[in-house]
Amino acid sequence: MISLATVGELGEAAGWINRRLSGGGLRLSTHLLPLSEAREAHRATEAAVRGEGGGPHGRLVLRIPAA
Repeated sequence: MISLATVGELGEAAGWINRRLSGGGLRLSTHLLPLSEAREAHRATEAAVRGEGGGPHGRLVLRIPAA
């Protein structure tokens, strides 16, 4: 994403986010899916990027089965 914010504005925003994260006021969600669902995970993520909704919010992690 391209931002028109100044370095100072970006620093201020980063500070706000870090304060919320450390204080528990902002949580990052993680979706853990089996590797077998990689195709659907990619489709949902791409749909969310296009603004179509219904995609994951937060991090998406694919679990690889132990050998």
